[in-house]
Amino acid sequence: MKKIITLIFLLFSTSVFSDVAIISSDYNITRLEALNIFSLNDFTFSDGGKVKMIVLPRDHYTTRTFTRSLSMTPARFFDKAESAFSTGKLNLLVIMESDREVYRYILKTDGAIGYVQDYIVDDRIVPTVIRLRGY
Repeated sequence: MKKIITLIFLLFSTSVFSDVAIISSDYNITRLEALNIFSLNDFTFSDGGKVKMIVLPRDHYTTRTFTRSLSMTPARFFDKAESAFSTGKLNLLVIMESDREVYRYILKTDGAIGYVQDYIVDDRIVPTVIRLRGY
């Protein structure tokens, strides 16, 4: 019986931690706008401000989970970002080593947008939180 309870707990806890959230220091960003930014179709916010995209390394668990929600691989995402940067459409990506670093950076930087594990986000502090569930 203890093994079954442990297994159920593990399955539940891994599904909780597999949710990703897009967070932004911009108050007026919509879900569609955020997804277009991370799909590298848009490079500015709706108010015309240039996006400061904060990401995790391509081999990071959160990056793999997040890019899967965009129907991309991490390699494809970074290739598209590099192409957008080389044509001057996108600022250089800011790559952080952990979800918590991304979170802290976005809280102190105007015009920043990034993705993190949902469980670390405090909705009372972050101006925009867009949850991507079930990926």
